[in-house]
Amino acid sequence: MKPQQRSPITVFINGQPYPTQSHRLSEVLAQHAQGCFAVAVNQQFIAQEDYVNVTLADRDHIEIVIPMQGG
Repeated sequence: MKPQQRSPITVFINGQPYPTQSHRLSEVLAQHAQGCFAVAVNQQFIAQEDYVNVTLADRDHIEIVIPMQGG
């Protein structure tokens, strides 16, 4: 029995389209974010410990927010 392949999806990361085979938030973030950041999917904050549990769907919107110091 062949492993089932997932069809590609397009998600939007900070407003930009990104085609991907990955359907897990953690996999997409591994390619796009490093260090300290916060994430929302479709305007819902996602706790870091839940990244591996979030399955993405076509046209989901991911916002990656990186804190900046300054004044």
